[in-house]
Amino acid sequence: MFVFVCNCKQSSKAVEALLKYSNGKKSDSLFQDLPTRLTLDITSFKTPSVDTSFFNVLLRHSIHPVGSDVVLIIKHDKKKNKNEEDYIEPEMKAKLFKDKLQVEHGIEIREVLTLQQLRDEYSTFEAKRAFIKRTDAVLVDKPLAKHIPGILGRELYKRKKFPIPVSLLENGDLATEIEKGLRKTVVNVSMRGQTSSVIVSW
Repeated sequence: MFVFVCNCKQSSKAVEALLKYSNGKKSDSLFQDLPTRLTLDITSFKTPSVDTSFFNVLLRHSIHPVGSDVVLIIKHDKKKNKNEEDYIEPEMKAKLFKDKLQVEHGIEIREVLTLQQLRDEYSTFEAKRAFIKRTDAVLVDKPLAKHIPGILGRELYKRKKFPIPVSLLENGDLATEIEKGLRKTVVNVSMRGQTSSVIVSW
């Protein structure tokens, strides 16, 4: 069991000081208008003696700026046969779900894929690498979360783009679930060291 101890007042002072320093600092960067990632280092008193563990932390604001490339992975009913009248191709299921999010819930997601599409379209190392490189966040239906590491491989974790589970139940509030998913960041606590780095803002 891990307990994260945080002095909120001290943290607020540190952030205020950092913003003050950042605003007063002159920069000759060619890309000043682009968002800058802010990370937080978490240090433990001793090296954890367990396997790598991932903790989802809900932040006050989304860590993804407007216009981020967000991909949502949904399930596809394997039980239905292609010969059945009500069978829906994975591509069509993804399109219908994306349209539903936009029309009924006002949610803009750049790409919606079924798990079957993810397996078929990103089977090679080059395809996986290109997918992870261009994607800012991967949201995935909770029951499917355990399959994502096996499909996308280690590159996903090397780039710290951990899949975020969301609940996509038919009677659930999809807008709230997606919004909460985009506000989550992942703390990766491993036995390889005492310090973990986590993205907290852009």
